[in-house]
Amino acid sequence: MRRRMLYTQEGASYSEAVVGDILCTDLTIVKNADYSTSGKTGIGVVFSNASGKLKVVGLSQGSSKYWAPAGTDTSIANIAAPIATNIVNDLDGRANTTILYALSTNVNYIAGYCRAYSVTGAPAGTWNAPAGGEWVIIMANLATINSGISTCSGTQIYPGGYNYYWVSSETDANNAIAYGTNEAAFASYSKEAQLDIRPIMEITY
Repeated sequence: MRRRMLYTQEGASYSEAVVGDILCTDLTIVKNADYSTSGKTGIGVVFSNASGKLKVVGLSQGSSKYWAPAGTDTSIANIAAPIATNIVNDLDGRANTTILYALSTNVNYIAGYCRAYSVTGAPAGTWNAPAGGEWVIIMANLATINSGISTCSGTQIYPGGYNYYWVSSETDANNAIAYGTNEAAFASYSKEAQLDIRPIMEITY
């Protein structure tokens, strides 16, 4: 008889998690197909698992958030054109968020919102704003991730239409990077723009 595997917090088990698996409040991971019978409550969906880092996207998002105070060059990732080529190299949203949070803890900014985001098992301070390269991974696996989000009764990441999501990658002192779902591409946007943000978290094992 085949035994269904329930992943745990142990490194060896985390290493077997794949995109679309569901992280639960007890920090165990279950398959999307097994979730309804697991008796557990999901808090996020796996979007990346590489080099001992399990990355999970949250089940809800913030709207109408500023990136950071305009005119502040944070030296995160001064990405020269073409944006689409260089942004994939920015994969550390946690480090970016730490820099942005030092500029402002206000929840109207993306770092403040993500660091204040709190769910059972992953309290405030756990979550970050995704870097551009992390968002590239999310969008490349959007159907699988949205399926997991729906399984947990969360709010899907908009697959299309006129909508923009911030990422924690910077263009220059006055502009940062946003992803347009209508264009399916990144663009440079004023830091004073109010756009959506989807928090992510990272577990190192």
